[in-house]
This record gives sequence, structure tokens and C-alpha cells, in this order.
Amino acid sequence: MTGSWDGRVGLVTGAGAGIGRGVVELLVGRGAVVVGVDRDGEALQDVGGALAGAPGRLKPAVASVTDPACLAAVAEEVRAGHGGVDAVVCAAGIQR
Repeated sequence: MTGSWDGRVGLVTGAGAGIGRGVVELLVGRGAVVVGVDRDGEALQDVGGALAGAPGRLKPAVASVTDPACLAAVAEEVRAGHGGVDAVVCAAGIQR
């Protein structure tokens, strides 16, 4: 990915670790506001701390992608706060 993401909004699931965290770091580093979804709030806090001083910002959302009501609430928050998203990355792993 190249170029600036200033003023753009991304939504990333699995944002607390692994590929999801890497995507969050990339987008925030390029100036995006990223709504990072993960069921592990502490992991999201760690990501946010690591990104202090970056051009963009992380907006953590503690939610499970296996819970439709949680995801609906996150979607409504994103719509109300940002009008929508420019990119969605589904990187959450689900074990059954």
C-alpha cells in the first residue's frame, strides 16, 4: 500500500494481534483513523500505546465478531461518528 490515508477511516477486526495489528499499524502510520475491533481490550490498549505519536489514530472497540449484536453496535458507532468507512479488513480468527 502506498500513499496517504489522511482523512480516511478503516475498520479492522482482530486488531489486537497478528495480521490485524499489522494492518492497524500500517493504516494509522499513514494517517487513517482506524476502528480496531478485538475481544481483548488489553491487547487493543497495547496497540494504541505503541501507536502514540503516529499520524493517524486507533479507536478501540472491544467486541467479538461472533456476536452479531456487538458488531451491529460497532457499525452504528462508526456510521454515527464517521459517516462510514473507506476500508474493512476482516482479520479476526474464529475457533470453534
